Amino acid sequence: MNEKMVKEFQRIFKNLPEYQSFAPGRVNLIGEHTDYTGGYVFPLALDIGTYALARKRRDGKFRFFSMNEPESGIIEVDKDWSYRIEDGWGNYPKGLVQTLDKKGFKRDRGLDILFWGDIPRGAGLSSSASIELATGVMIDKIYDFRIPRVELVTYCRESENVYVGVNCGIMDQFIIGMGEKNHGLLLNTGNLSYEQVPLPLKDHSILIINSMVRRRLSDSGYNRCIEDAKAGEKILQEQGIKSLGELTPRDRPLVERLIKHPGIYRRVKHIITENHRTLEGVELLIKDDVVGFGALMLQSHESLRRDFEVSIPQLDTLVEESMNLGAVGARMTGAGFGGCIVTIVPKGNVAIFKREIAEKYRKAYDLDPEIYIVNSSSGAVADRITREVDSQ
Repeated sequence: MNEKMVKEFQRIFKNLPEYQSFAPGRVNLIGEHTDYTGGYVFPLALDIGTYALARKRRDGKFRFFSMNEPESGIIEVDKDWSYRIEDGWGNYPKGLVQTLDKKGFKRDRGLDILFWGDIPRGAGLSSSASIELATGVMIDKIYDFRIPRVELVTYCRESENVYVGVNCGIMDQFIIGMGEKNHGLLLNTGNLSYEQVPLPLKDHSILIINSMVRRRLSDSGYNRCIEDAKAGEKILQEQGIKSLGELTPRDRPLVERLIKHPGIYRRVKHIITENHRTLEGVELLIKDDVVGFGALMLQSHESLRRDFEVSIPQLDTLVEESMNLGAVGARMTGAGFGGCIVTIVPKGNVAIFKREIAEKYRKAYDLDPEIYIVNSSSGAVADRITREVDSQ
C-alpha cells in the first residue's frame, strides 16, 4: 500500500482508509478502431494504472479527490449526480456510481475515495477506463454486490458512453477488468468471447512512446470517424450484415459496390483489414513469430494513417524512426490524434533505441517524448486493508 496515499487520505478526509483497489492501464498491440463494430482487438493490461483508497461514510454522500489533479479539490456529490463539466475527471467515478444506482445496486452509505495514478493523462493508455474500474471493483467489494466481472465491465463502458458522452467501445474496460499477467487478450467485441494468449517476448521489450501531443476524445475528430464507420455499417446492415466484424477481405468487392462515399469506404476498409490482421497476428504469436507480428503492427499503422485517418505527423515520425532504429514492429495505439505509439524492441537494443529516438524526435518537433518500458499486469482488484484503522 502506498503510504503517501494513506497520508494524503488522512489529510483530505480526516480519517484512515479501509479499502484499496488497483486498475491497470492498457495498451492495444493490434486491432484498433474495431471494438465498436463487433471486431477483434488484442490488448494487454499494464503495470501502470490507477490506485484508489476508500472509506465508508456515515451518510449517503460521495467525496472524490485526485492526487493527480489536486487543484480540482474535493468533488462532493449527495443527491445531484448530473454531469458537470467543471467536475472534469470526477465525472468518471460519478458516472459509474450513477450507472450502478440505475441498475438497482443499492448502497446503505456513501464513500470517501482518493485516487492516484501513474498513467499519463491524455496519452491514450486508458486512464479514464482505469478510473472507472478502480471505482467499480472498490464499490463491488465494499458493498458485497458480487457483480460478475464481465457485467461490471459493461456497466463501466455504458457509463462512459451515456454519462460522459464518449463513443468508446468495450475494449478498454474489458482488458482492464479481465487482463492476465504475461498474456494478451484476444477479444471478439461482437459476442465478448475471449482468449488469453501467452506473450512470447522473453527476448523483446514492449515500449510505449508518448508523443506529448495530448488529445481529448470529446473535442477531437474521434467521434466523426466513429460516425463514418457506423454509417458504413448501417448501409451494409440493409443487406443483412449484422456488423462490420463479420466481414473478411473477401467481402471487399461487396463493400466497394455498396458504399460510394470515399471517407466512409476508407473507414470500413480499415476495419475489415484490421480484423484480419489481428487474427493473423495472434496466430503468429502462438507460433512465437514476433517478427511476423511486428510487420502486421506496421501495416496496422499505415491503415490507421491512410484509411481511418486518425494518425498525426508526430506519431508517423515515431513509428518510422522506431523501425529505422531496429524495432520489429511499431504502430500508433489508442484513439489517435495524439497520444502514444507502441513498439516492440529487442532487449539488447533498448538503451540505445531510447536515446536515439528521443534525440530524433526532439530535433523534429522540439518535444521530449516520454518513453516507458512496460510489463503486463492482471486485471483490476480490490481488497480490505487488513491493518487496524481509526474509527473517528
